[in-house]
Amino acid sequence: MNFAFNWMSLVNIFIFLVILCLTISIHELGHLLFAKKFNVYCYEYSIGFGKAIYTNKKGETHFCIRMIPLGGFVKMAGEEALEDGQELLDNNNQPIPKERIFSNAKKLPRILILAAGGIFNMILAYICFFIFLMGYGVAITDQPYIQIVDNGAIARAIAQQNENVPTTIYIHEMNIWITTENGTIVDGSQVEGTPQNFNEISSLLNEVQPTNATQQRHMELTYSSSESDTNYQNATVISEVLTNKDDKGQNVYSFDKVGFQVSMKKYGFFEAIPQTFVFMGEYFVQICKAFGELFVGKFENLSGLVGIYEVVDQASSLGVTPLIYIIGAISFSLGFFNLMPIPALDGGRIVFVLIEAITRKKVNPNVEGWIHTIGFLLLFGLMIIINIKDIIGLF
Repeated sequence: MNFAFNWMSLVNIFIFLVILCLTISIHELGHLLFAKKFNVYCYEYSIGFGKAIYTNKKGETHFCIRMIPLGGFVKMAGEEALEDGQELLDNNNQPIPKERIFSNAKKLPRILILAAGGIFNMILAYICFFIFLMGYGVAITDQPYIQIVDNGAIARAIAQQNENVPTTIYIHEMNIWITTENGTIVDGSQVEGTPQNFNEISSLLNEVQPTNATQQRHMELTYSSSESDTNYQNATVISEVLTNKDDKGQNVYSFDKVGFQVSMKKYGFFEAIPQTFVFMGEYFVQICKAFGELFVGKFENLSGLVGIYEVVDQASSLGVTPLIYIIGAISFSLGFFNLMPIPALDGGRIVFVLIEAITRKKVNPNVEGWIHTIGFLLLFGLMIIINIKDIIGLF
């Protein structure tokens, strides 16, 4: 068992690195193709950082794979500030024509080259979400209250007390406590709430866990047959701790069929084409909200490499289609973040090109360099904070 766990952990780490490399390589491919489209000289297209373990030196651009697969880059001639009269040499130590230097290109080509990485990430996200909507679908529900279907554990328990229990019930209140075998309530164990979704039901139940076979969990529910029905019914559901060797400490109560009564809607090929744009629009709103929470000191909805690995680890057990969704989500997030007008990112560099277009003169290269350096340090610090948060969350 321990060997299997270690083996699966290695497999999931490999899947995580493949997904990371795929999304980054697509991003950098966008920069490379647009740079070549506008005849900007590219020294290198590289996946990863550190020492090169593979290099293809055919043609003017070197294609490299480096030891640390946590990033990538395209090195273009003239990305950094040039001194007056400075001459750049290509990979063969020959002078690079001035018209092939990035900083000498026209403004629109420079903007498109910088934006191409994020655009390619969005294209990859669209493809992944498109496959997800056709192969897996989305949950459809119109009800704002908790719905418990008739084959759910709670509904079955209620049905034993009342033959007229409806197929779907709406929970209005829930009280939970632990008792011993003789009915004595364990001190400090009672919690109550008005759950509005399945996660809130789970949270309430998880607050009160039987610790041994001599304890039971009592759930007292106030429910009705419809959202507007105020003729509330009461029911009590009792669950116990399993006592056999393999399942000791687990609860008899099952969450499998409890929650929103939803249907999974899959889309056909032509229907999925516009629906994927709608799906991406909804995802865009969610990621904007998560990003906006940064300004009030909330990091809960942001994840670093540790958090992303944890999501990949969970999705890998669900099959290929959920993993495709994760690839799309990571690619969308990478593209969105890089296009933000933040120094050191592609969006921040685009801002300086726009300033140059408006003022009709170039920003002092040293000033721009310092701004990007400060932006990089702030982003690096944010990344450390988010990863620390993810690591603490593991425990």
